Amino acid sequence: MFNKDEEQERLETMNQLIAAEPDDPELSDLLIERAHIFNSLGDDVASVKDYFAALEVTRVPEKTAHIKSMISLALLARNKKEKALWWAMAAVDQTPDNEEAHKVLGMNLAISEFHRLAVESFKKTLEINPENQEAFLAWGVNLREDWKQLEEARVILTAYTKKYPTDAKGLFELAFTTYISAVGADYSVQLFKAKELFEKTLTLECSERLQRRINNNLQDIDKMIREAEIQKSKHQ
Repeated sequence: MFNKDEEQERLETMNQLIAAEPDDPELSDLLIERAHIFNSLGDDVASVKDYFAALEVTRVPEKTAHIKSMISLALLARNKKEKALWWAMAAVDQTPDNEEAHKVLGMNLAISEFHRLAVESFKKTLEINPENQEAFLAWGVNLREDWKQLEEARVILTAYTKKYPTDAKGLFELAFTTYISAVGADYSVQLFKAKELFEKTLTLECSERLQRRINNNLQDIDKMIREAEIQKSKHQ
């Protein structure tokens, strides 16, 4: 759990250690750690400044890729998508088998709505580390966003919820994908299935924002079910 006072204390410690002018390898680690602290405190400018400073004294490829990935995320948070994507691609170029680099590239591609390319990045992340939960979920979500791959998205998200049954976000994404897949002869069946999944999500630990999204979707589904029943009765 985030504790601002503890982070401030860590920051003071890092400041003192960095002021002692350690050699480059140690300085690199300290600058990266301080950048992480600045990021947790919401100071993106100071965080990026430390990442760039660390980049100048880092010689280890894995650390360089991590720094480039963090710069990318910081730029992405400030909506500088083109620059963020450049740094993410640079991280992958630096270490082609780096799990974090591929995941961050996928995040960049997803935000820029290059969903098919994002899927490939998240799949690569999972090839490197099959236990990367964030990449697993993002794989399914980006398949869905392509729209032409809704059925495959449902398969992936179903597999995700089986592996992580207590993750409300994952179950929500499966419910939403089921909801928007409701067409044709199975229209009502899929709506009822989506409703069941949304209601099950509410039994898990959800943020207030997620609860609102679920309740809004449930209201829409109930309305659509009623309308479908009215249309069905007219044709009997």
